[in-house]
Amino acid sequence: MKVSSQLVVRRVSAVAVAAAACAVAFGCGSDAASTQPIPSAGASGTNVGGQAGSGGASAASGLGGSGGAAPAAAGAAGSNGGAAAAAGSAGAAGAAGAAGASGGAGGASCGTTGTQADPGVTGDGKSAIPEPYTAAPETLSHLNNAPLGKVNGVEVGGKYTVLTYKAKSVYPGVNSVLTYEYWIYVPAQYKPGCAAALMVFQDGLHFVGIDDAKFNTPTVLDNLIASGDMPVTIGVFINPGEPGAGHYDGQEYQNRHVQYDKNDPTYVTFLVDEFLAQNVLDKYTIVTDPDGWGIGGHSSGGIAAFMAGWYRPEKFRKLLTHDASFPNTGNYMGVSLLDAVGTGPAKPLRVYLMSGPNDLDAPNWYNGNTNAAAKLEAQHYHYQYRTENSMHYPPVAGVSDFANALRWMWRGYKL
Repeated sequence: MKVSSQLVVRRVSAVAVAAAACAVAFGCGSDAASTQPIPSAGASGTNVGGQAGSGGASAASGLGGSGGAAPAAAGAAGSNGGAAAAAGSAGAAGAAGAAGASGGAGGASCGTTGTQADPGVTGDGKSAIPEPYTAAPETLSHLNNAPLGKVNGVEVGGKYTVLTYKAKSVYPGVNSVLTYEYWIYVPAQYKPGCAAALMVFQDGLHFVGIDDAKFNTPTVLDNLIASGDMPVTIGVFINPGEPGAGHYDGQEYQNRHVQYDKNDPTYVTFLVDEFLAQNVLDKYTIVTDPDGWGIGGHSSGGIAAFMAGWYRPEKFRKLLTHDASFPNTGNYMGVSLLDAVGTGPAKPLRVYLMSGPNDLDAPNWYNGNTNAAAKLEAQHYHYQYRTENSMHYPPVAGVSDFANALRWMWRGYKL
């Protein structure tokens, strides 16, 4: 559990987030263009020009975008403007010929998956977060003119609205239909139709930056996406569900505990198969590969994040936890979570843990995290266990290490 009774969240009316159609004159960024096959000569202008590279020029000039396509041959025109391209040019003009009214520059189309290179072992293992625990620069302001994304349609740093979602069925153990408050972060670099990575955070109010936890995740994501330390990523911040209107007041029991701490797949099944399916995956283009899906949380939200990847590794493979409540989980089918972690075969997960001797119910929570780290190491997982000496909440050590934790988690992943 987590002491958070001081938290007060103002609930404002929900605002729908409209997704703009991906214009054919814009591309998916240099990473996407460089990893996709270049269209062959003779393809129709409509297909060749459908998704231009980020530096794409007009169809009239026939210049390629960031994919490096060559200009079309002179005189290439008409609905199949690329067909006349000499020497197999991939940057054929689109369907309006010389006028270039449609088609666009010849960049590659957007992919649906990313690629995860071997991240290496730098940063793996157990280490201490250095004191004093001061907020990292990436959490405080936008660095190097990083573009500002939006949260529920409001520019990062503004006064965010909150959206609500009413579940379709009674939640087991709560015996009530629950309503969930949530926020969606969309980076400035996101283009509809071009797949983005996904990062989900439990206890959304802590991570979105509207309470005293001060993770300020939208600002951190703006900075790390702009610097290339993270791919273009849609961020989802969801509170534990509550009956009725769904306002979460920061109180631990009973509803939050049942959803987050119970050692079984119930919560992640709801999260993936219902909430994300109806509120995110049908509105944004998200990568289909699990290496492009991450999930995080603090305290009981942290153990919920861990179990999401544990029970659904075909969806979530990057797991970020702060002060996760391992002692609260109990058994699933007669086996404790820690015992399950210690038995093979290892799952394809990348796990960040953080705890310290001043964590709750000392030393039980610290010991639980320490034991989890030892079992992950024995099973040869990529894991990072960061120890610290602060109190459980607010998570000042977690905030100080947050940007570096995300860098470590996402290292080697490209769209």
